Amino acid sequence: MSRVSLDDVVRAVADAQDMSLATTKAVLDTAFGYIKSSVAAGDQVSVTKFGAFVPMRSKAYTARNPKTGEPVKVPSKDRVRFRAFEDFKSKVGR
Repeated sequence: MSRVSLDDVVRAVADAQDMSLATTKAVLDTAFGYIKSSVAAGDQVSVTKFGAFVPMRSKAYTARNPKTGEPVKVPSKDRVRFRAFEDFKSKVGR
């Protein structure tokens, strides 16, 4: 399994749309920045035929230190969940 970097995505979109790399990177940076700021504000962002970025808050819980066995309080945290839509899932095969 290989990794796809942002540069790979920029090159693929630039080639497919006959755009310069700089313009493509600026467009993608703007799109990703908008998604990040929207989710940070508590909004769910849905991308048709792809998926949704859903902000959520995990609950606080008590864990145990594996060395000492002492209880440790873990605070609640803001998290982001990605929910893949059916069209995306069918392309991936899962």
